Amino acid sequence: MLSKLKHYPWSLLTPTLKFKYFKRELLGGGYSYRLDKLLPDKFHQWIPIQKNVMPISFSIPEEKINENYRTERTKDFPLHIVDQEIATSLNIKPNSYQFSSEIEYYNDLKQSRFGITTKRGGWDCLRHYELAANGCVLCFKDLNLKPVTCAPHGLSEANCIIYKSLDDLKYKISSINEEKYLHLQNMTYKWIRNNSTLYRAKEFLNSSLNNER
Repeated sequence: MLSKLKHYPWSLLTPTLKFKYFKRELLGGGYSYRLDKLLPDKFHQWIPIQKNVMPISFSIPEEKINENYRTERTKDFPLHIVDQEIATSLNIKPNSYQFSSEIEYYNDLKQSRFGITTKRGGWDCLRHYELAANGCVLCFKDLNLKPVTCAPHGLSEANCIIYKSLDDLKYKISSINEEKYLHLQNMTYKWIRNNSTLYRAKEFLNSSLNNER
């Protein structure tokens, strides 16, 4: 940053409010104005997001979306699990990569009914989209804590399982019958189709064009 200012000092005069910015980790409130360290969290909700900052998220190519349903699935969970509590309960080393190719990874997902995901470095990551693209009903830890403006967008109890602990997840999965599972899986495919790269590009272009009018 310092090097950039040294060579391009006029960049400080750029009228940034005239341009539209797209952010995946759009937290809103005090975070938008770098006030998160100065103001208590309870005040963040009262600070509006800058009007030129827009939400966006990851996406996945349409050719990566593989629709296969319950009858073709042989197990509950894939071999790659990022939630340490869940992985330990299944005797799986958390965060371990057990595949040498994308095809092997996707084949494992295609055999799994559910996909475990959670916030790590940020709320949005390709893992959500890869799991959904291969028909795994998402089990998203603490999704209810995610800011509305932050990606991923469009996930709720209508198309995924929101859990807070191993016991909570076990209870929720045990209460899902075949009909409910297939409904969740259909909603999973609907969500991922609305998060393809083509769909995201159209959203981006439409938003940009509307900003110029």
